[in-house]
Amino acid sequence: MGKLRSGILGQIRGKVAGVVGGQWKDVNYVREYVKPANPNTAAQQTQRGLFGSAVGFSRPLVGPVFNTYTDQFQKSMSGFNAFIKENISYFTASPTFSSVTVTQGKLFETRIVNGQADATLNTLNVIWSVNTGSNGANTDGVYIVAYNADTERWGFLGAEGQRSLGASGEDISLSMSVDDVIHVWAFGIQRIGTRIDMISTSDYETFTAVAV
Repeated sequence: MGKLRSGILGQIRGKVAGVVGGQWKDVNYVREYVKPANPNTAAQQTQRGLFGSAVGFSRPLVGPVFNTYTDQFQKSMSGFNAFIKENISYFTASPTFSSVTVTQGKLFETRIVNGQADATLNTLNVIWSVNTGSNGANTDGVYIVAYNADTERWGFLGAEGQRSLGASGEDISLSMSVDDVIHVWAFGIQRIGTRIDMISTSDYETFTAVAV
């Protein structure tokens, strides 16, 4: 049974007569009660498969990427939900990783120009362009995430690099075997003081693991 917590114009929780009340992002809402239906059509099964694959892929990004960099730029949903909405169609049986954007933003992009996936040391080194474009700066931060689809494991840069340096100065630890394809995304971060003011849309590249 639903409850009116602050009078008829206040908060509603649960079902009251023909409506359901709730709260999302501190906004109270009331909607018509609709009896849930699950016809389980082929189209629904396909969409559920895409959703499950996208969620499984992106869950490790929640803390290091979505919570840290993208949540604050979303007004009506979390960074995680925004990622699923934008990328879900790419997670077919053979995911189109090259189309996936880990972040989206207005800062001039940080482009990946080179790198090496070392299957002997299980490390990844990435080099990026120092071009600052129209609104970038030498002091912009750069963050990198890497995914080995063969092992379904992620690797993360321990600390942000700096755009002007062109490389992180540290390797990303990621388990890999020779000939594994490592999918890599890099994006820029610009701050005003300690506050993140802008981020860039992520750039994508792949590297094939070799024995060095």
